[in-house]
Amino acid sequence: MKRTSKQYATACIERYRELYGNTLDPAELRQAYTESLSFDGPVSVNELTRVLNTTNCDTLKFMFGVYVDPRDFPDVDERDYADKIGRLTIFVWPHCKDEKALDLRGCNDDGDEASPLNLGDCKP
Repeated sequence: MKRTSKQYATACIERYRELYGNTLDPAELRQAYTESLSFDGPVSVNELTRVLNTTNCDTLKFMFGVYVDPRDFPDVDERDYADKIGRLTIFVWPHCKDEKALDLRGCNDDGDEASPLNLGDCKP
């Protein structure tokens, strides 16, 4: 689990909404099929502790997404996602009172909002 681009996470979440909210294309649904998503335990605890210590987070929102082509996002390392395009995933997005949480360190490259977390392993 590690921080990812807000723009990339938003695009993946929108793709999930398009795929599951509007269409039932069997081929796309088969490609997106994911039985489970696993995150490294110690890494996840460290990242979540960092989020709680550096943001005004009072809620962790788990948002479904479908991985999109990372090449359209210059702030994303495509090696992290190239083999996952089209697969279902979950983004962990820090929130505060139903709004996206703020990064309190003042050094977030993406602006004041806290970055979402991702990079679980899709199974199968």
